[in-house]
Amino acid sequence: MGLFNFNKKEKAENNTSFTSEIDFLEKFGEQAFHKQLNLYGILEDKAWNVDMDKEEICFGGSITLPIQALDLG
Repeated sequence: MGLFNFNKKEKAENNTSFTSEIDFLEKFGEQAFHKQLNLYGILEDKAWNVDMDKEEICFGGSITLPIQALDLG
């Protein structure tokens, strides 16, 4: 059993039907792309710095966000 079952027509939480990977990507790929553009508009070309001890990333000295490093090894 995989993460997605495209063999059956199922309803997602937002009542959107997905019958293929393409349907899924068209819906959520577009949303992810717009979120990425919005984030770039906020961060622009600000310099960034990561503080692993504090688990934070700072952009331009004015925007600080929490981060989490994952060990995939």
